[in-house]
Amino acid sequence: MLEEKPNAVLVPQRAVTELQSAKSVLVVGPDNKVSLKSITIGDRFEQYFVVNEGLQGGERVIVEGQLKARPGMTVAPTLASPLPAPAPAPGAGASPPAPPAAPGAPGQAAGKGR
Repeated sequence: MLEEKPNAVLVPQRAVTELQSAKSVLVVGPDNKVSLKSITIGDRFEQYFVVNEGLQGGERVIVEGQLKARPGMTVAPTLASPLPAPAPAPGAGASPPAPPAAPGAPGQAAGKGR
């Protein structure tokens, strides 16, 4: 059964790290400093996780370069390219709808250390 969640926060699955069952993301603050945030995820939607707790719309999440970024580090964030839309099923006449924009999705940051 599908559930509609207005104003749901989505985060790309590739941005989420897991350590001993705890899920977290690296977030870039207004001062371009990296911090680690623990999150609770819910359902999956295509290449995204629905974030139930720990992240708000508009926060910039590092989706590339997580292995280089460390909490407290200053980075020069750039916008990540959007994830590709899913390919239509063979024989499908209509193109699939675009994934819903997550609050703050344009702010996804690809962290690059200075």
